[in-house]
Amino acid sequence: MTSQRELDSLAVENFRTYLRFQTVHPDPDYTEAVNWLRNQGTKIGLECFLVELIPKNPILIMKWQGSDPSLRSIMLNSHMDVVAVEREKWTHDPFAAEMTPDGNIYARGSQDMKSVGIQHLEAVRRLKLEGFVPKRTIYLTYLPDEEVGGGCGMQPFVEGRSPSNPNSPNDIHFEDMNVGLCLDEGIASPRPNVFYAFYEERSPWWVKFVISGNAGHGSRFIENTAVEKLHRLIGKLLAFRDAEKRKLETMVGNDLALGSVISTNITVIHGGVKTNIVPGQIEVQVDFRLPPTIDFNKFEDQLNTWAKESGEGIEIIYIQKDMGTTGEGKMTDIGSLNDPILSALHKAVVEQKVEFGIFFGSTDSRFIRRWHKSTGGKPIKAVGFSPMCNTPVLLHDHDEFLNKKDLGTTGHGNVDIPIDRHPGDIWWNLLEDVISRRSAGLQTGISGGANDDRYLRKYHRTCGRNVKPIHAISFSALRNTPILHHSNDEFVNKDVFLEGIQIEMEFVREASSVGPQEDDN
Repeated sequence: MTSQRELDSLAVENFRTYLRFQTVHPDPDYTEAVNWLRNQGTKIGLECFLVELIPKNPILIMKWQGSDPSLRSIMLNSHMDVVAVEREKWTHDPFAAEMTPDGNIYARGSQDMKSVGIQHLEAVRRLKLEGFVPKRTIYLTYLPDEEVGGGCGMQPFVEGRSPSNPNSPNDIHFEDMNVGLCLDEGIASPRPNVFYAFYEERSPWWVKFVISGNAGHGSRFIENTAVEKLHRLIGKLLAFRDAEKRKLETMVGNDLALGSVISTNITVIHGGVKTNIVPGQIEVQVDFRLPPTIDFNKFEDQLNTWAKESGEGIEIIYIQKDMGTTGEGKMTDIGSLNDPILSALHKAVVEQKVEFGIFFGSTDSRFIRRWHKSTGGKPIKAVGFSPMCNTPVLLHDHDEFLNKKDLGTTGHGNVDIPIDRHPGDIWWNLLEDVISRRSAGLQTGISGGANDDRYLRKYHRTCGRNVKPIHAISFSALRNTPILHHSNDEFVNKDVFLEGIQIEMEFVREASSVGPQEDDN
């Protein structure tokens, strides 16, 4: 019989091995990572499928057949790709997965989100070793392309597209998976007794304003220039940004408030050819993140008004315009006291505080949450949860890391059950129960970003079939960890990582054991 020490050692080594595969943008190579993951899945008795709808963007699916395949399945989703690094700003090699004496594992992807992908795999390994048989079928999904929008990964998969190359593998179709719940990435929690889970996320709008005006020699006072219009437009954008920032500052004590406001950042400005020539055209690009609580059509009207008021000759081009999350979108319910997801999380993470919110970024869960909108069927629940507490948030940052402890200990704290529950959704209670077993709590909210869950949330409306919405929950079981997504020196502590495996294991056991629900019919 395999000892706990041996399982922990294997999990940490697998995590570090996975981190060393350089699936990094702008030119990720997934070949070695997919082959390694597939070998891991096969070793523990999972049936593996490969899909490649867009060349060089493979999707790996692992299946654990449930005893009642008529019930809607559980999807444990993660993405393989990671954002680019500035190596000179890291104190550790971002692809060496170096572990320090205190257990911090530094690597790009340690928080976002290779830790979660391995936690899913190791949780299933341990359940199978125990002889557990799930009632519901469980899928482990490993997607490409999430960091750059999911257009080559989750989006075409959920939409049911055929491979652009007829010779590419297409072993399984999303609609045949019959997904009822998707658990996707959240973020690390820097607090020792709180985990974060997200039931929705903000939608990214990347907008280009092309501003035209009179050109001429730099020695003259030329009227109606593109620069003058740019000045007026930027003034309106920054005034709006300040207003939303002030709104955020009033939400004192709410860690996840960022997901409830519109963020505005001017990210690119192009214009001019020479110092002595007044440019006839300037381009400015703006990154907006819209919470699902606002009216997107009214916001679009506001952009048109700002452009018109800034002067004639301003064209608006949408680089990305994600309409699926708000209004007609599907926010995963977090309300019912009978929700088995919350119940499962409660049982896995005892007596600590779990805070729910809207995710401030974007993940693949957005595709899961929308899947029902194209099919007319049942929604899929998607929760973003990364079981990492006491961990700095280092997504996309330098020196990203996770401590080894985030793969297996407990903490102490108080239970704080959210009051904004939605009647009829039993899954969130299951999630919170798993968390509360480990002396932790769950804080919920709207994510400030966007992930692939958005494609699942709208699936029932876009798939052209009569299916129910998919529940998508964004959750990373990483606490006491600084948030370092996309940051330098991204890391996760080993013990934090190991604790996360236990949380994922308990949640999978609870969620996959749930009997028939109303939306299984």
